[in-house]
Amino acid sequence: MRCFCVVIWILLSEVAAEAPDIRVAGHVGGSVKIQCPHLLAKTNTKYFCRYPCIKNQDMLIKSGQSLTGRYTLEDSGNGDITVTIIDLQKSDAGTYWCGVERLLMMDTYHEVLLTVTDAPSTHKHPPKATPTAAAVRTVRFKFFTTSSSTLPPSITHHPPSPPPLHLNQHFQLSTHSTSHHLPERFYCMLLLDLSL
Repeated sequence: MRCFCVVIWILLSEVAAEAPDIRVAGHVGGSVKIQCPHLLAKTNTKYFCRYPCIKNQDMLIKSGQSLTGRYTLEDSGNGDITVTIIDLQKSDAGTYWCGVERLLMMDTYHEVLLTVTDAPSTHKHPPKATPTAAAVRTVRFKFFTTSSSTLPPSITHHPPSPPPLHLNQHFQLSTHSTSHHLPERFYCMLLLDLSL
């Protein structure tokens, strides 16, 4: 009787050691692999069920079965199993048990918490426009005149300024001689860079 109690104590210790949670996450339409290690379970039947795992409909797949719906269970033969769920849905999120059938005692299991998020967005944003090195620069010129000789203030002539010009690339500085009866005048340009 004493030997039997020791065996039960060892087996219960095994159950306590196999109870850490396993957390997995996937997205809608994707798949997840859940790995569950079990000790002393080489020949035991393994299963994957949805909590609370008390009804037949809670049992999703057992070892020895092929693909069942969206679930597969691979038994490595050393006690470890890998469960794969494909085509994840939001409703798949929740708690599962990854268990092993035991003789003369309660089954051992790992509690699995599955989180399912929305599928990643496939919408691509158009690239942002970036300024190029060949950006057009706008240059505005104003013309004014200066005289090479001094005239009395009463006869000083100031011709009206022509309207501003808009040029994209090139400009010239020109010298213009007026008629012989007027003093020589130079047309000068004042460059204003109005580019941003």
